[in-house]
Amino acid sequence: MKLFLKNLCFLSILLITVIGCENSDIQEVPTHEIITNVRALDTLSAHPDLKAPDFTLTNMEGEKFSLSEYRGKVVVLNHWATWCGFCIEEIPDFIQLQEELRDEGVVFVGISPEKWSKIESFAKEKDINYIMLRDDGAFDEGYELGPYPTTYIINKRGEIAYRIKTSTTKELLKPLLVRLAEM
Repeated sequence: MKLFLKNLCFLSILLITVIGCENSDIQEVPTHEIITNVRALDTLSAHPDLKAPDFTLTNMEGEKFSLSEYRGKVVVLNHWATWCGFCIEEIPDFIQLQEELRDEGVVFVGISPEKWSKIESFAKEKDINYIMLRDDGAFDEGYELGPYPTTYIINKRGEIAYRIKTSTTKELLKPLLVRLAEM
């Protein structure tokens, strides 16, 4: 009886493995997990408990970037890496949105933990038109980062309005950014 049960378990596992691997060429795309801070969408008053943690990092030109200096603008903070396929897929949309919404006060910021040499060569290759920063740990300390990519959208008052875990698209982002830019 024990031998029969062992063989049955083995065959069950084998069958599950074969069926599961049958469509191995299909890549599962993660779903969006959007966390919305409804109070940050209130147009009447600031909410100190929703304030985006300030940080200071260096950009590609060697200048300091501090989030607090961008109060009055809608800031999209994207934590990404050059080896992350989903990160790379969303960058063309970020480039387009930065171009379209720059005059409305929307600022995109890419933040990567990688070496400057990788970030700079990647940014030049992709013609990235937004701010690129290297995270030395200052960003990690104040933000809950999930899988790559993780995107935070900060409203004009410096409050976290949205957090998006996994990749995003122009179609999803644009209405959120337009709404915040109009507030």
